[in-house]
Amino acid sequence: VNAIGSAPGRSIRVLAGPCVAVLFGLLASGAAAAAEPGESAVEIVVTGSRLSSVNASSPSPVVVVDTEELLHQGTTRAEELLNTLPQVNSGLTLGANGVSVQPVTGTATADLRGIGAFRTLVLVNGRRTAPGDPSNPSADLNTIPTTLIKRVEVLTGGASAIYGSDAVAGVVNFILDTDFNGFKLEAEGGANRASNGRGDLQDVARASGVNPATGTSFDGRSVDVSAVFGRSLFDGRGHVTAFAGYRSVQGIAAASRDYSACALGETIAGTSYQCLLDPATAGGTFVPNGGLGTPLTLDTANGHAFRPLAVPGDLFNSAPYQSLQRPDTRYNAGAFASYRFSEAAIVYTEAMYTKDTTSVRYDPVATTLNATFAANAVPSPLTYLPLFPISCSNPLLSSSQVNALCTNYGLQPTDTAQVGIGRRNVEGGQRTDEFRHESFRVVAGLKGEFSEQWSYDTSLVYGRVNGRETLSNDFSNARLTNALNVVSVGGAPTCQSVVDTTDPNCVPYNIFQVGGVTPAALRYISEGGQQSGFADRTILNAQLIGELAKYGIRSPFAHNAVSVATGAEYRTESLRYNPDTAYLTGDLLFTGGARPTHGSFHVSEVFAEAKLPLAEDRPFAKDLVLNLSDRYAHYTPQGNVNAYGFGLEWAPLAPVRLRGSVSRAVRAPNAYELFTPQYLVQTNFIDPCAGPASGIAFSPAQCALTHVTGAEYGNIPSQSTVNVLQGGNSKLKPEIANTVTMGFVLTPVPNALFSADYWRIKVKQYVGNTGPGTSIAQCISTGNPLYCDLIQRDAINGSLSIGNGPTAGRVIGTRINTGSYGNSGLDFEGRYIASLDALRQKAGTLTFSFTGSAALDNPINVLPGTPALDCTGLYGQTCSGSGPTSPVPRWRHRLRTTWRTAHDFELSLNWRHIGAMKTEFASVYLAGNGPVLPVDSHISAYNYLDLDGGIDVTPHLNVRVGINNLTDKRPPVIGFAANPLLVNGNMAAGVYDPLGRFLFVGLTAKY
Repeated sequence: VNAIGSAPGRSIRVLAGPCVAVLFGLLASGAAAAAEPGESAVEIVVTGSRLSSVNASSPSPVVVVDTEELLHQGTTRAEELLNTLPQVNSGLTLGANGVSVQPVTGTATADLRGIGAFRTLVLVNGRRTAPGDPSNPSADLNTIPTTLIKRVEVLTGGASAIYGSDAVAGVVNFILDTDFNGFKLEAEGGANRASNGRGDLQDVARASGVNPATGTSFDGRSVDVSAVFGRSLFDGRGHVTAFAGYRSVQGIAAASRDYSACALGETIAGTSYQCLLDPATAGGTFVPNGGLGTPLTLDTANGHAFRPLAVPGDLFNSAPYQSLQRPDTRYNAGAFASYRFSEAAIVYTEAMYTKDTTSVRYDPVATTLNATFAANAVPSPLTYLPLFPISCSNPLLSSSQVNALCTNYGLQPTDTAQVGIGRRNVEGGQRTDEFRHESFRVVAGLKGEFSEQWSYDTSLVYGRVNGRETLSNDFSNARLTNALNVVSVGGAPTCQSVVDTTDPNCVPYNIFQVGGVTPAALRYISEGGQQSGFADRTILNAQLIGELAKYGIRSPFAHNAVSVATGAEYRTESLRYNPDTAYLTGDLLFTGGARPTHGSFHVSEVFAEAKLPLAEDRPFAKDLVLNLSDRYAHYTPQGNVNAYGFGLEWAPLAPVRLRGSVSRAVRAPNAYELFTPQYLVQTNFIDPCAGPASGIAFSPAQCALTHVTGAEYGNIPSQSTVNVLQGGNSKLKPEIANTVTMGFVLTPVPNALFSADYWRIKVKQYVGNTGPGTSIAQCISTGNPLYCDLIQRDAINGSLSIGNGPTAGRVIGTRINTGSYGNSGLDFEGRYIASLDALRQKAGTLTFSFTGSAALDNPINVLPGTPALDCTGLYGQTCSGSGPTSPVPRWRHRLRTTWRTAHDFELSLNWRHIGAMKTEFASVYLAGNGPVLPVDSHISAYNYLDLDGGIDVTPHLNVRVGINNLTDKRPPVIGFAANPLLVNGNMAAGVYDPLGRFLFVGLTAKY
């Protein structure tokens, strides 16, 4: 593409990252006008259309990031490149460690507008990628070979009519350089440098007995090496491009940063922080008398006696075992080839393979789920520590311990004490969850031209990912119980299960004495789990593209004729994920259970697109183009859906272009949402219509809405739990989204461009679920059938907790089509190139490139009958649980300024801005739902500076160095009360830079 300021036919690098796609059309148009006789004009295909033309442009805004931005950022990861765009919210990254609302799968995802990766379609060269993970089919950006990226086109409007399901928020299209010629070797290395200068947080940690990180930390080293070879063959009729790469990223422990030395909670006054520690301690916490007695722990001085639990000194700090960045290793390779038999028959193929391994590391497993307590508060073991039966004649107990657990509470040697126990598996070490993915994608196609007017393209795409998750160092719930229930047999400590012959392999777990845990006991109670499976996708596509000038189908006011594209597509997707016995039985103490998932769905589609030039080179109509598109699809088992789009571009004068679009987008439920097995789980919840009539707060008529009969009212047994049916739902309907965009592009001078666009997305039939509390409360208060139909009572006595089969009482908590979700905003793009030769000869050029996004509103009403909620500029539990995947400030932008000299040297400065935000409890929507605490009720605007430079040492060797987060801006700290679902190292995960300065150096050799 001829860039601004270049001579016709000469291609230069675009030094700044983002610009609108219409820029390409304007530049190409200008190039065609200025081209020398005999030169051919440049044809461009812009994401969001299957039609190409010299004046390629887009009625919807398209942000373009080119390969130079990868070099400027020093990134080896595609997700890091995308996440710097204001239009993109952080999806899954190497920083996702299971603390945020998104489930960890070991993949990296793209999330446009913050409405979920499921609603962003990712393409490679205009075609779908392979599924990312069996439990999350969103595209895994680890599979993208960054060394071959020419540019990334981000269409931030619905495009389902063009590309099919999933393009609700838009499309991310990675354009790869499949025509590369020569040889290129790239090597890049980087590391993070953190200063650890938060003295106030260091004091908080020390006050709780935690040793925080101090001084400078260098960590998170990354290495990326890749090679590309390309060559024309058979006198230019054929071409092959091959690549291979290796990437390694080291993990970063939370203990390496002073702001994550411990989990932070706000003090009661809300003016400072305190460490949140866990009562499941390294020495063990023992609470006698059914969890009502005084908490005790081992006395290390005696070794075989208890002493009162000291708070905070004995509590456990799990934060140092967490990670701010996961370790990751990736290998990838692939090839692209084509051969032209004639203009009517060109065969092409693509093949890509990726193997990626990453691991999530957690604190040692405890005999209970994690629970955090303020360091200055006495914990409540009754609530958090499970009760274990301990025989009063247990030979592992000393006489003083027998007194503490039994005698003091009137229990005899033949009795069994119920003791609350919280102890960490410090002997076994950290838990690790390793994810392995092997992904491959193959494309085979045939394309060509029937004539000057008609061309075709047919392709077969097959993509598959094999995934495996391996968990280690958890506890077996059943074996732990056995190993603690110990009696004396001939003076030898023996498990009661051995005596009963129910488990002859049991080894006593001696946690009542310092150093008492033996390797044999550890092997017995330790448990791991594994899940493995695959997801695959097959796509058969055929399309016909025509220029209708030959048939005279054109507007009388336009030079160019109508162009059309039509075609059909068949797609099938399958999923199979099988957990092992440990997962199936639910015996993993901390991790819980899992169910096998398998299923498939199919879609048959026909589509059409037309580009109609209505007027050209007319008064007040330099260019007027209408774009139409439609796609009709039949999904099995979901049924029929239709997506369409209308777009209009109007340039009244050459420097001014107005544009707008209205579209209907769809997202059919994916295989995981459809086919996850349904199963009943017990959830703590008190049925408000159960128990004696005198204790029921609601009338018989109100309870009748929840399907309580007159005979059952007052006679349903009281219950503290209810059955909840969880899992997928094969009857889900597609989500429907209506999108609108409108804006303008100005090119007042040849070296300047500015655009502004308004956009709005409104999603209906949102796929989600509701909890039992919400369903029952909404049913009673509103009578809405959506909620009341989710309540199914036992046919015998009306209970919601009795039974375990298909007729058991239950509240349906599977995925269903609920309410609506929407957001809107303004996007701005600007670019200006200034020549410095007037100041000094060969001084070069300055390029300014700007992209910004203003979030206007974010109306969320995924639960019908509840008040709408706007989470724009807010962070907190509700907004993260129901709203965007990560906080959305009202304003974000980035401005890159690049100086390039005539001596093959460039220097670039990037300014990233994140607008101010506040806690959701300070909003009009959620006021009173939680405390507004001064210490973290507001986050000021954040500014980051990135600096890099590069020089061509020789015609074949380029060296570049850079520093991201030049000023070492530390992330804002948010306590647990203000932001429990987004805390990952005490901050808003994915929004701010958590790791400090990133220093990198890269080499590129080309031949």
